Amino acid sequence: MEYNKRISALHNFYSDYLKAAFSTKDFVMRIKHNVPKQFTERIMLSVTNVNGCKMCSYYHIEEALASGMNQREIQQLLEGGTGIPADQAVGTAFAINYAESKGKINPVFLKRLKDTYGAKKAASIIAACRVIMVGNTLGIAVDRLKNKISFFREFFIFLGGVVLIPAFIVSALIGLLIPLKWRFGKQ
Repeated sequence: MEYNKRISALHNFYSDYLKAAFSTKDFVMRIKHNVPKQFTERIMLSVTNVNGCKMCSYYHIEEALASGMNQREIQQLLEGGTGIPADQAVGTAFAINYAESKGKINPVFLKRLKDTYGAKKAASIIAACRVIMVGNTLGIAVDRLKNKISFFREFFIFLGGVVLIPAFIVSALIGLLIPLKWRFGKQ
């Protein structure tokens, strides 16, 4: 699995970090918004597959298996997205597009996501995408540090993740107060 160099840039990490913070409420509410564990894991694995984070891939494969997905379903998902339940196809396609576009929301995909699932469920799907983008960037940085592939960029991404925890908490609290229609991010 080759990591995606597009997401390992320091400036992308900080932007993704703040987007994830503002989406914390929607991520936490995903079960209430009818985004079951298997659907969440399909989203996580789809984004992780595009970004090439080995650490996240291992973790989310285990989580997918624990959620009831079988090895064949996981393998099909990682090989190109076949075998996805019809009711999860739009969300999974959105996740793949989100990762491929480095976290930018395509208005056409967003409209389809909202039309298919409604605003609250769509917000939870976007939140899952944002959270895993941050996880992928950190996972890639840690893996590259561990394997001594490079140092400075990865060290600062890892350090930034730790240093930004207070900013993440404040942003998450602010995100709780922002109305749903404003939490989809820039179009």
